Amino acid sequence: MVDRPRVEVTQEVLQFLTDYIDTVPHLEALLLLWENPDTTWSEAEIAARIYVRPETAGEILRGFARRGFVRAQEAAAFDMRVNGTRAAPWPMWRMPTERT
Repeated sequence: MVDRPRVEVTQEVLQFLTDYIDTVPHLEALLLLWENPDTTWSEAEIAARIYVRPETAGEILRGFARRGFVRAQEAAAFDMRVNGTRAAPWPMWRMPTERT
């Protein structure tokens, strides 16, 4: 058995998940975007990575754009932007080694 550090999920994160994440593909897409903040993704690229149809990925990404979690660019391309700066739009889990 592998020992893993215990990760505390805050009430704030649980509320975010309840309020904004409808399905596992929604969570996978948002985490993929967050883990790659300097990458601009097409609907097809996200679809291939989270194993959904491109139409489904497009619906997910457009929903995130309406909420301000991602920025929609030309020709169905998306990246992580908040107020013009690439960043996560919410406080992520408090991990043992936090991203800076």
